[in-house]
This record gives sequence, structure tokens and C-alpha cells, in this order.
Amino acid sequence: MNIRSTAACLMLALASAACTMNPPPYATSFQNVQKIKKLQQPVKVGTFDLGSNELAKISLRANTMKPAQGSFADYVRGAAIAELQQGNKLATDGDNELIATVTENMLDSTGFETGHGRMAARFTLKRGSATSFNKTLTANVDWPSSFVGSIAIPNAVNAYPDLVEKLLGNLWSDPDFVNALK
Repeated sequence: MNIRSTAACLMLALASAACTMNPPPYATSFQNVQKIKKLQQPVKVGTFDLGSNELAKISLRANTMKPAQGSFADYVRGAAIAELQQGNKLATDGDNELIATVTENMLDSTGFETGHGRMAARFTLKRGSATSFNKTLTANVDWPSSFVGSIAIPNAVNAYPDLVEKLLGNLWSDPDFVNALK
């Protein structure tokens, strides 16, 4: 085996080694903030949790993705807080409390041309002790993928904030949610 072959094998082995990745920080969505500004009442954000322990990480080929701190539910909660805050609808106390349970959390990077992600969460809006909104919402996202893992995996990781943005956008514009805040 010559030096080039050895170097190529070493690089291939390093590139295929399993590692843990973190999703990029969430950046608030202008469109979502505009939807929030139309809400009639502010919202306090309560607990967000995972529906099962299986949702604590996402497998991306031989790699794993999980948030640097907390859980994926904490990631979605942080995104919701940031968007409500930017839309001037975040309450620190009050009658309307949003809680959620993430029930589906998936990124599929196995496609050679297109990757796919899906997220679902059960959102509940409580007004005092009464429930004024309780619905499972979903979001899907597609992105360019590749046979090559060093392209497909980072593309999948970078698609995660888009998936969260779509899920929250579906919440902020859901007619039942909007009506519950009238």
C-alpha cells in the first residue's frame, strides 16, 4: 500500500467515525414573529417535554444529534420563548400558559438526493385551570441530501431549526390557537 492509499483510507475512516452533533442555535423567524404580533393576548411558556426517551436523540447515519444542553423539548421551548419575546407577546405571569409534549422528532439523512424531517408536538394552552387549546400539530421539512455522508449529515443538522420554525409557525397561525387567545 502506498502513502496515498494509506492516507485515503485514514481519511475515510475518520470521516465515517461516529460522533455527536448539536443542532445550530435557533434564529427567530420574521414570519413567525409577524404571526405572533397578531395574537390578542400574551402567553406564558410553561414546561415542554418529550413524549418518550426515544426522542432524546436523532440518529443521522452513524452519527447522533442532540442539543448541547437540555433536550429537544427545551430547544423548541427556547425557540417559542424567543419568538414570543420578539413579538412582544411573552408573559412572565398571567392566565395563558402554553405547555407542550414533543411526540415525534425525526430527521432522515439516508436519501441520496433529498433528506426529510418530521416533528409533532401536542400543544396545550391553559387559561387558569381550564384548557382553552389542545391539539397535536406537525411539521415537515425537506433538504438537499447526498450519498456522501460528509454532505448529507451536516445538511440534516442544519435543517433542524427550519423544522422547529415550521412547527411553531403552524402553532402561531392555527385558527383554534388564535381564537383561544381572544
